[in-house]
Amino acid sequence: MKIIASFSKQTDGALSAQQARWCVPMSQKTCVIASIAVCGLLISGCQSSIQIGGLAGSDTGDDARQKGSLARGSSFRPVNKARPKILTSDARTNLASLSEVVRRNPTDVNALNMRGTAFAKSANYQRALADFNAAIDIDPQYYQAYGNRALVHIKMARTDLAKADYEQALRLSPQYTAAYLGRGRLNMKSKNYAMALADFRQTIKLDPSNAIAYFQRGATYQLMGQHENAISDFNIAIGLKPDTPQPYFARGQSRFELQQYETAYDDFYIAAKRSNGNARAWTYRGLSAERFGDPKKAVRAYRRALKAKPYYKPALDGMKRLGVKAA
Repeated sequence: MKIIASFSKQTDGALSAQQARWCVPMSQKTCVIASIAVCGLLISGCQSSIQIGGLAGSDTGDDARQKGSLARGSSFRPVNKARPKILTSDARTNLASLSEVVRRNPTDVNALNMRGTAFAKSANYQRALADFNAAIDIDPQYYQAYGNRALVHIKMARTDLAKADYEQALRLSPQYTAAYLGRGRLNMKSKNYAMALADFRQTIKLDPSNAIAYFQRGATYQLMGQHENAISDFNIAIGLKPDTPQPYFARGQSRFELQQYETAYDDFYIAAKRSNGNARAWTYRGLSAERFGDPKKAVRAYRRALKAKPYYKPALDGMKRLGVKAA
């Protein structure tokens, strides 16, 4: 049975890393706080799709931090027809504040970029694109806006436009790690693994503490069947971000492929616990126990999966295989 990590976005579910504070330069200083909680294992049957939103990427240089960027560590899931999300009162206030800044100074590229970011986070992609386009029209050297626009293109399943934006961002700023990371994901998704590895290596060269780059490079190795290399990168990602569940799950997959079922069993446990009892991770733990010949441990894991998600078919199938009725 082949278990491989694949990426579908992350997500790109989340568009920025953890919590960030961006300040819009103007006469009366206004700060916008944007936060996104990102985490989750998306596993189906014996194939998996792992999102890495909780591992933060990074921009390079003071200019990047000043202007802000959506193009940080994030996973992606293309969405063709997304409805705008219902905003919280704080988010509405932030958006209104940014709109007021833009109204007073329509050429403020920072405010346009930040409002585009706010629109993107609320899944209002057309308005986000309008703001990023306007920022780029005013300042064609504004590389962060290209990176942000690329993520919106990804959300709208316009991968060619996204890749073009990442490449333009890199022409303008060859040190822009987020663009290497984003382009690497696109290359991985299109199975251009050698190019994906090159992008992730460059990210790591520029930012050796970038956990998501190690994770993504490990996932690329995994897709290539190079599981020893994958495990090495997942180990580094875990060392940098030990509280994030996804690298444990991915490492468990590669260990499973190498028939290291007992260590895979342990990894799936950590992934399940750190993702708040993910039923699929528990199911993979049960499958690992089956493989190393301990049906009692397998049943316990399947029961934990069913507790997390009643009637979850892969766990029910595992119980059936072992001749045990689900309680």
